[in-house]
Amino acid sequence: MIVEKVWNDICRHGLFKSGDAVVLAVSGGADSMAMLHILCSLRDRLDLKLYVAHLNHMLRGGEAREDADFVRSAADSLGLPCRVGTADVPAVIAREKLSTEEAARKARYDFLHRTARELGASKIAVAHNADDQAETLLLHLLNGTGLEGLSGMRPLSGAVVRPLLGVRRREIEAFCSDLGIKFRTDSSNKDLAFLRNKVRHQLIPVLTEYNGNVVEVLTRTAEIIRAENDYIEKETDIIFRDMVGFTGSVLQLCVEDFLSLDAALQRRLVRKVFKRLAGPECTLEFGHVERVRDFFLSGQTGKRLDLPQGVMAEKTYSFVVFSTVKEDRDIDSGGGKWGPRSLNIPGTTEIPAASVRISAEVFPLEAVRSRVFSAPPEDAYLDLDKLELPLTVGPRKEGDTFQPLGCAGSKKIKKYLIDKKVPQSKRAQVPIVYDSRGIVWVAGFCIENRVKVTDCTRQVLRLQLQQYRN
Repeated sequence: MIVEKVWNDICRHGLFKSGDAVVLAVSGGADSMAMLHILCSLRDRLDLKLYVAHLNHMLRGGEAREDADFVRSAADSLGLPCRVGTADVPAVIAREKLSTEEAARKARYDFLHRTARELGASKIAVAHNADDQAETLLLHLLNGTGLEGLSGMRPLSGAVVRPLLGVRRREIEAFCSDLGIKFRTDSSNKDLAFLRNKVRHQLIPVLTEYNGNVVEVLTRTAEIIRAENDYIEKETDIIFRDMVGFTGSVLQLCVEDFLSLDAALQRRLVRKVFKRLAGPECTLEFGHVERVRDFFLSGQTGKRLDLPQGVMAEKTYSFVVFSTVKEDRDIDSGGGKWGPRSLNIPGTTEIPAASVRISAEVFPLEAVRSRVFSAPPEDAYLDLDKLELPLTVGPRKEGDTFQPLGCAGSKKIKKYLIDKKVPQSKRAQVPIVYDSRGIVWVAGFCIENRVKVTDCTRQVLRLQLQQYRN
């Protein structure tokens, strides 16, 4: 019965595609051993190639080494290749000031993603179950969270899949018992110094006295919230595209537009802007979000608000500008700390001073025609035959002018950026792409009129501006 339940969940959530190579994260515990055997039984039906991966976190001495030997033996008995790695989690804890749980999780997922890359695997299967989901929901609630946290773990999250998320722990243990599947018991799972273990062994039993189906209720609640959260997130994505200006490593929001939004959307937009600059794994606490909202309401022009991860907000004109804190590089202030470099075609060119990269690719017109006239500002489509190669990218030069797409006359770059409300301290971070005749793209803003795509264009050069963290 449990195998068919997992099969149904795999089909329902589209966890695998035929031919997928999958890394199975196997600790040796009941959950991961059950997952190992279930996916082995389904691999022909799903046409999967399976690999086993196990990480020794160096936290439990001889017990951890025995776990690794156990997993190797289990993989061998099933005819599966096995990768065993080690990570000095105590050193990670000391170096990065993380809790034991955070450091172990970081090391584990780093190992799993690295192993997947090396093996050419597209998926990583982990053995979280329905009880883990209920515990996660309660942990997030206890620590304070929004809808994203109350959505719990997703069956499919990037490359990570959770095929057992709809299965209770007691079902898994019964499955192992019925089939004689041996497993290891991690002694640290009983250590009440860890909050998750307190929730598992103390809180959930108490809640079960009030509702015997509390785990099912919590997992169903997470599923409902997840669907509603995803809908609101899609709406936020639309608002982000419409309201947020993108200029290299600088994002800007019109104060009037922002204040017209409902508080819930304001908070989501602030978090999305922060993640765009700080990185997708970084989170912004509620207190910081509220400080940003207050800054939109009461901040004076020229005022600055410092946020975690080196992100700052600055009030300028009728905008709030978000950027990463960097040394002033504007040429008006005597900076100019990065120079021109060749632009790789095709390929990617990194510009560390502006925390961006530009990718270049050539297409026939018909392949991109539908996107040329509706491209976001971080994408540029140029007529390749109108360019006088090679291309270079660098900061603006004194006296630079160009003819913006659709305009009758030319304009100085300095005046153009002022009109676009780019702060003086950020103007030299705007990458400018040149051919041998002059400017062809003010990256993140506008192309030069002479290189525009028309119906007579044969080949199109697409340039994409992407941000990254140094």
